[in-house]
Amino acid sequence: MGNGTGIGRVRGLGSAKSGTHHWWMQRVTAAGNVILMLWFVVSLLSLPALDYETVIKWLSSPLVAVPMLLL
Repeated sequence: MGNGTGIGRVRGLGSAKSGTHHWWMQRVTAAGNVILMLWFVVSLLSLPALDYETVIKWLSSPLVAVPMLLL
């Protein structure tokens, strides 16, 4: 007959067989976010000053612009 209850089979409930992939993608995304946030915090703290002009100049540099797009 199949697995599960009758109403579950009718509704199409049950394993979608994509949970493992979704779980791994969440972990990969979380790891990437941790790395990018650490880079961001360390980069900000390494600036000589945190005034408006210094931060804008830092953000306008090309080496900073690429990782900032990923945040």
